Amino acid sequence: MTVFAIALLFSSTVPIVTLAACLFFGLRHLVDCFQLLTFFRREVDSSGKLISTVTNTALLFVILYQMCMMVFFMIKKRPEEAMVTCLILVVSTLFAVISYEEVFDLSKIDEELLRED
Repeated sequence: MTVFAIALLFSSTVPIVTLAACLFFGLRHLVDCFQLLTFFRREVDSSGKLISTVTNTALLFVILYQMCMMVFFMIKKRPEEAMVTCLILVVSTLFAVISYEEVFDLSKIDEELLRED
C-alpha cells in the first residue's frame, strides 16, 4: 500500500514515478504468481477482513491525493479546477464515510445469499 500511495501522490508532478510503480507492481505480480505455485503448510485465514482494510486504506489515499491536487490548483491560481476537485473530494469523502467497514463485508454477503435460497 505504501508504493501505491507514493505512486498516486507523485504521479501528477513526477511522471517517472508512474513507470517505476508499474515496474514494481509487474514484478510483484510475477513474484506472487510464483509464490502461489509453491506449497506452504500453514494456511492463513483473514476471514475477509483484509479486503476491507485494503479498500478503506485505498479510499483514504485517494482522498489524500484529491486534497493535494486541490491545494496544487489553488497555488497555481486555477479556481475552476480547484472547485471541481473540491466537489469530487466531498463526494469521495461522503462515500468513504458511508461505506466505511461495509465495503466487501462478507457476513452481510453471506446473509443475503442465505435469504435468496
